[in-house]
Amino acid sequence: MFPEAERQARQEAEAAESADSAEARRRAAEADRIAAEEALRAAQLHDEAARTAAEAEHLAQQTHRAEADRIVQTQRLAHAEQTAAETALRTAQLREEAARIEAAAEAAEDYARLTQRQRSARRVARMLLAEHPAGTPAAQINPETVPLSAIQERLGVGRTTASEMRAEAVTLIAEGYQSQAAADASHEPQH
Repeated sequence: MFPEAERQARQEAEAAESADSAEARRRAAEADRIAAEEALRAAQLHDEAARTAAEAEHLAQQTHRAEADRIVQTQRLAHAEQTAAETALRTAQLREEAARIEAAAEAAEDYARLTQRQRSARRVARMLLAEHPAGTPAAQINPETVPLSAIQERLGVGRTTASEMRAEAVTLIAEGYQSQAAADASHEPQH
């Protein structure tokens, strides 16, 4: 009976060992599962961190581009302001020069004792000459370059008188009127 008890004891030991083995395998499988879940969570966290870093980099690049664009726009604005200031200065210089030339022409007209009508005709002639490049032949002076409304405003006259003044100015130019004031002036001063 010993052998039977020994065999049964061996079977019981094998069964206990088998149960211990099964429990150990179950615990190992549970540990593997937990480790796999933790590895998955770590991979997900790593992916999320990489996405967040990429988004942050993208936002930083957009911010950098926006700042660079703002700097370029500021430089363009400064250049435009400088150009506008230079243009305003040049315009003021031209107006001053035109006023000086007009004053010289008026002084010459005073010296020549011209009538008011003769002075007005010469003033319109200077307006016409100022609208054409210096040295333009009289035959190529287009009286329409100075509108009647501009003559009316400048001389304070009606449309008919303005038309007559423009016709007299064209005749003066055809007869050789080329004052230094007209040759040098780029425009008349506005009063």
